[in-house]
Amino acid sequence: MCDYRTIVLDPPWPFRQKLSSPKTRGGVKYPTMDIVAILALPVADWADKDCQLWLWTTNSHLHDAFHCLERWGVRYITCATWVKTSYGLGYWLRGQTEHVLLGVKGNPREFLKGPHGAAEHGYSTVIIAPRTHHSEKPQAFYDMVEALGSEPRLEVFARRQRMGWDCWGDDLGVKL
Repeated sequence: MCDYRTIVLDPPWPFRQKLSSPKTRGGVKYPTMDIVAILALPVADWADKDCQLWLWTTNSHLHDAFHCLERWGVRYITCATWVKTSYGLGYWLRGQTEHVLLGVKGNPREFLKGPHGAAEHGYSTVIIAPRTHHSEKPQAFYDMVEALGSEPRLEVFARRQRMGWDCWGDDLGVKL
């Protein structure tokens, strides 16, 4: 197995809503995993000694996402928020955001391009982009990750293949 310096994870978080409820307007379009199974992912085995990990999470799973980073031996650094240009579903509030937590293992800062790191590039903690296909993330996110992270790169629970990345996911027929 390759030791990846950049890893993107978009776990199929379990939704706590009753999908049979008449108030539920959508529904999950893919199999989900429970929190115990997500925590058990062998992320430490995939990661290089100096690795950036980008973990996507929804508002309702932020608490669990921080536990995942801790379990996987990854130190939380910061968070970016994808602000979608249209509203989605929600129980208390209608969702218009998703978050990606950036964590590190070791010291991957040396891989940042330029003498002053990410700040030199002007990347923000806000990504404003329309939603596309269900659960697909915006291209602006991948542009940022590729500028800030080093190869080899891995995306787990990927929706499509990317040039220069190893991509695993049910949509691709590549299982963990």
